[in-house]
Amino acid sequence: MKMKRCGLGWVPAIASMLLAVGVSPARADVITFNDGKVYKGLIAEEAPGGDSETISFITDTGKLRIPKTRIQQVKNESKAQGYIHIGNAFVAKQSFGEAIKAYQQALDLEPANQAAQQGINNAQSKIGEEQQLNRKEAVDKIEALGVQARQLIGKGDFTGAEKLLKDANQLVPSAEQRTRLAKLISNLYLAWAEERQDKLDAIGAEEKLRLSLAADPNNEQVIDKMLKLWEKDPQKRKQTVNIYETILERHPEDKELRKKLGDLYYEMGQTEDAAHHYLELYRLSDEFKGTELETRLAELLDKLQLQCARQKEWDKAIHYLQILAAINPTQVSPIDTIFYQYNKHLQALKPDDIDGKMQLALYAEQNSLDEEALNLYHQLLKNDRTQKLAQEGIDRYALKALTYALRQFQDGLYGQAGALAEQVRTDFPNSTAVQEKAAELVGKANAEEVKDRRQKRELAQNAVKHGDDYYSQAQFYFNNIFSTERRDLPQLGSSRDMAKTYFQYAIHSYQEALQLDPSLQNDPTSPIPVRLKECSSLLQRLNQGAPSMPRDFGAPIAMRTVNIPTNTN
Repeated sequence: MKMKRCGLGWVPAIASMLLAVGVSPARADVITFNDGKVYKGLIAEEAPGGDSETISFITDTGKLRIPKTRIQQVKNESKAQGYIHIGNAFVAKQSFGEAIKAYQQALDLEPANQAAQQGINNAQSKIGEEQQLNRKEAVDKIEALGVQARQLIGKGDFTGAEKLLKDANQLVPSAEQRTRLAKLISNLYLAWAEERQDKLDAIGAEEKLRLSLAADPNNEQVIDKMLKLWEKDPQKRKQTVNIYETILERHPEDKELRKKLGDLYYEMGQTEDAAHHYLELYRLSDEFKGTELETRLAELLDKLQLQCARQKEWDKAIHYLQILAAINPTQVSPIDTIFYQYNKHLQALKPDDIDGKMQLALYAEQNSLDEEALNLYHQLLKNDRTQKLAQEGIDRYALKALTYALRQFQDGLYGQAGALAEQVRTDFPNSTAVQEKAAELVGKANAEEVKDRRQKRELAQNAVKHGDDYYSQAQFYFNNIFSTERRDLPQLGSSRDMAKTYFQYAIHSYQEALQLDPSLQNDPTSPIPVRLKECSSLLQRLNQGAPSMPRDFGAPIAMRTVNIPTNTN
């Protein structure tokens, strides 16, 4: 993995992606003088009211005042590039320490600037060459600074420790020292982040965790804290995803992590990414079959195939549909794949490919894509070469439609049969062989429908008569329940049961009449609506129990008392 210099020492390139450093670009310039000489550096911003005849220009030699009349051309560049020019000038003068500072300023502005990083590398290499004789002293110094930094971290002096570690980095540590320093820097910022969290400074904690992770991307403790800080924050989901993806690249077999990443993509509505990770898990292990993951995967695949179909990406739509069919066959109809195949071939057809259209029309007809087949046949009617075959195809559909109408007629659905036959006459005006049969069927269906309606009316009237008879019987038994002329108590229960039975018979007969002739429901001369309401009300009353009446079953009949109103006059 390539390495970059970023702030404190060497860190992997992946860490720089995680550092969101909010630095806005500034201006730097290359000045060409009238005599052809070129100066590279930074134009300093002037305070209001300054000398308008000159400019202030910063180079490796310091700040210069340059008359504007001597300038032929100014080429604008970024401020980071200006520091790189200054660093290059220091290198040319073998002032490598100053060069590194300039390059570092460029990196502070643009952490991903390769030229600045390369400048630091070159300058450090030169310094290394000059310091070969004093290398032992530098190494010892770095080690001492590391020890001191650890002590300061333990005391909570994070600012002091940060300064010492920066100084250590300036001393050109060895590869082994760089690794140790990176871990120490990561631990510094981790401890600092924990201190910020203790003080409820979430923003400060996040900043320090970013720096810690940048120094050591493999620090699992930092990753865990960063994820806990971000996972519950919807605005940080993208950063969380970046971390998950980074870790997953190193551990592709981690099913738990892949599941978390898939779930996060699902919650973010990133259908294709979520489906990718769920599908990987589904293929890796049978443990996810029959689980919520399988349900979600089927849902996502269905969305993707529909989305691709809307965008006319037929190959992808077929691909997702086939995967969905393998996971849940009941969710996919074979006609869906056929329809996508049809559209794929149609999209590939050239407008003047008449033979191709005819073959596709036959394919659609053979696979029950009736609307698509008919559409192509009607287009092919306009071409003399395919007119006969196209009309034959249309005639086949006309005959199929007429056959369906005949089947309705045979099933006694005369109204539906007549309407379908009439539709055949409208839809297939040029299918002469079918037209005559369709007209004949319309006449037969209408005649049978009139006959059927008459028979149903007669049956309905019969049902009404039976209902009235049952209603009268029910009323007789109902009134008998409350009659004062009853001679024995057992008859009370029998009359109630008979009343309930006849009310039920009456309701059934009236409902049958309405089914046979629905017009009776709204006929003002028909007693059915009122009778149905009465029967239902009285039946409900009977079902609630025996009426409340004075009884004295404990004494002989002759001794039972009856309250008779007395005449007080």
